[in-house]
Amino acid sequence: MGCCLAAAWTLVATGQALATGELDAAFGTGGELLIARPDSSLGSPEWLGGLAALSDGRVYWTLNDGDDAQWLVRMHRNGDWDTSFAGDGRVEIDAPCGGSHPVRVAVDGDGAVIWTGVCLLRFHHDGSPDQDFPAGPPSLPGTGFHVAALARDGAGRWLLAGIQALQWQVWRFRPDGSNDPSFGGGKGFVSPAVPASNGVRDLRALAVRPDDRVLLAGLRGNSNGPNLVLLQLLADGQPDPQFGTQGLVDVEAPAGFNGIEAAAVVLDRRGNAIVAGNGNNGSQSCCALVTRFDPTGVLDASFGLRLMMPPGNTTLSPFGETSSTLALLPGGQILLARTSFPFPSAGESTRTRFTLVRLNGDGSLDTGFGTAGWRNYVVHDPTGAGMGGPYSQIHGMAYGEGAALMFGRTFFEDGNSKGIDFVTLVRARFDRLFDGDFE
Repeated sequence: MGCCLAAAWTLVATGQALATGELDAAFGTGGELLIARPDSSLGSPEWLGGLAALSDGRVYWTLNDGDDAQWLVRMHRNGDWDTSFAGDGRVEIDAPCGGSHPVRVAVDGDGAVIWTGVCLLRFHHDGSPDQDFPAGPPSLPGTGFHVAALARDGAGRWLLAGIQALQWQVWRFRPDGSNDPSFGGGKGFVSPAVPASNGVRDLRALAVRPDDRVLLAGLRGNSNGPNLVLLQLLADGQPDPQFGTQGLVDVEAPAGFNGIEAAAVVLDRRGNAIVAGNGNNGSQSCCALVTRFDPTGVLDASFGLRLMMPPGNTTLSPFGETSSTLALLPGGQILLARTSFPFPSAGESTRTRFTLVRLNGDGSLDTGFGTAGWRNYVVHDPTGAGMGGPYSQIHGMAYGEGAALMFGRTFFEDGNSKGIDFVTLVRARFDRLFDGDFE
């Protein structure tokens, strides 16, 4: 799942930057904030949550509490709960939309928030539910729908993308939450054809162009492993004939690799698509993927298909659920957020951890950041009880105002293989020499 974040933080001011990646002491406790979940299935994968940022530095996040309810929280930039939202900063959504699903959030224009799993809910800036949203009873995806992305287009319409019965599916709703019959030939949704030799397909990410064309990213199965797939739709939901082959770009793994897949996508100011994901060559340590496509879907040969292994005795395989997220930094640099897992021989007293990877604008690793471009963040036990682990699973990341905010879940183990499960936020500073103008 990964997933796509609010443009307010991911596309930021141009300028020069020096990245330290150090924890931001102005956030939480020493740069970390852990919130215990009252109900959880310790050690078991959970549905991915969502993160969205407001332009003033506050953030919304959502994650299930482990018992079919969802938390929707708004926080100040320093990690304090925003008590102007629902009185204590949190709305609890009980048994939403028929049960547990991956969830996403997006900021509405006036600071309100849209929450989705299968249905769409809107909450005003003060946390009260919008009783007029959606307008009328809309048609919705079935309960088997798993959301990958929620985004707002230039006309204020809501795009909901995900998987239904192993088929890609995209829905569009008007600003008031009603179905948009101008999308999908009157249906308000499309299920674009993505060929797969073994029936495996997954839609992971979405980006919206200024002219309201929709770019989707994910994977399709073949006989040896997944192919990276992009699909672009016109504003009416039809495949874009000017992108790839009738809207479809299908990239096989290079020699020596079993498969590649897309997990996140952002658009730069030239209309190029920066895609992040994963590659597999049979090694547990392989591989983070980054590549770039021009506005017509042609892979940029000057950038290449970058497949990168982490330094040290480390695997990129998560212990549980995970996402892969990217953001564009000042000056065109690229920041990836992932989960990594050092083996015991790596000399680190942790299990899985948050990891940032910074690349230059040409796709090469920024060797001045962390260790050869990679920097890891081990979450500390806030109880001080000496629990083992930690096992941190990243769900998302937002970048803005010189800081990267990582969001996810961490669980610890005690001597009885039990412990406490936490919502986890970690913020790292990216010191800037000066800011330029927004573009």
